[in-house]
Amino acid sequence: MEDDLLSSNGSTLNQTTGTLTLDGTSDQTITGTSTFANLTANAATPRTITFGAGQTTTITGTTTLTGTDFDNYLAIVSNIPGTQFKIDPQGGRIVSALRVMDSNNINVSEIICDDNCLNSGNNTNWDIPRLREKYRLQGGVRFNGGIRF
Repeated sequence: MEDDLLSSNGSTLNQTTGTLTLDGTSDQTITGTSTFANLTANAATPRTITFGAGQTTTITGTTTLTGTDFDNYLAIVSNIPGTQFKIDPQGGRIVSALRVMDSNNINVSEIICDDNCLNSGNNTNWDIPRLREKYRLQGGVRFNGGIRF
């Protein structure tokens, strides 16, 4: 699917089989309370999937949220900055090169994202390495005293 998935007036979307693949080349949005059998979103260049603030997206099967690397990432964010969206990945999880902001993982198992992931803030029940929350060291940086990384 290359467009947005918008649900309004309190409606609920329930997909019981198959995979919803968000394969657009630009940013995409999911709003409304939704349940998917499987959800896949990948990014070859930086792009964002925006979820509805306060709304729950449940994935009963596999959740795949991946970018290519730290510079070519997939971001998942809320449509209202500072207000969390809810995600409930109940099956397997494949996550990498992901930037996460304003997300509340309501599943009992935290989401572990330790491959080129960045905690952009206001996340609940995510395990993202602390170093990547604020800092990214690159080759060729010199600090006073001649220390080189």
